[in-house]
Amino acid sequence: MTILTLTLLLIGCKGGDETTDDSNTTDTQETGEVDLVALYAAAVADAAVADTDEVYDQLIAINSGNTSLDFDAEGRVLVVTWTSWDGYDSGVGADTTVGVDVWVTTTPEVQTMCSSLDLDADALTLRLEQHLGLPSGTGKDRFVQLRVHPDDLFRPSPDPEVTDSVASLDFPAEVSQTHKDWIDGLMASSYGEDGYPWTRLGYTYDWAPGANEVGASEFVIRSGSTVGVDSVQSLAEYCP
Repeated sequence: MTILTLTLLLIGCKGGDETTDDSNTTDTQETGEVDLVALYAAAVADAAVADTDEVYDQLIAINSGNTSLDFDAEGRVLVVTWTSWDGYDSGVGADTTVGVDVWVTTTPEVQTMCSSLDLDADALTLRLEQHLGLPSGTGKDRFVQLRVHPDDLFRPSPDPEVTDSVASLDFPAEVSQTHKDWIDGLMASSYGEDGYPWTRLGYTYDWAPGANEVGASEFVIRSGSTVGVDSVQSLAEYCP
């Protein structure tokens, strides 16, 4: 089922028992918010059922042969996380240990996308939320670029390998039980009322109207990993 079909069904269910009048009292902003809620809910419902035809074979691969990526002398790759947490702000130029799993994309994928858009700050923020599979109104306001060893990264997919360009829906024979438990636990909590359209296929779910659903290649930094804080930038700085 497509996201458009799901959206129409959700809107229909929400408004099926309401009567209409000619007063037109619902303002445009309120209608827009309802549409965003329905679009996002449809994305979550759609992502809950992953099909093999949704496997994408052009994911960003993290390996030394990928010249589009930024590696430092230690072999650490530059990644970015969009966040509202200010804990990185005072640590630019230093190493730190992350205490939670940190979801990231590789630089410069998202920066290239957002810099190409001629949108005001509010519209650009929404477009980024859609592209990264996030609900609207997250309050994220800073882009933190981190240096991380590729061995400390995995794809949030049954197939966690980061060095190739495809993530399958099946667990490889050699995958650890720890990773299986991580996937199973996240699946159990991702698709409810306050869930996320987690694809499990190595890419974010782009829920913008007209988008093809394939957003950015996503990765996770394992909790306990040591990373270098490269920069902290505002929306205007990161997406000039």
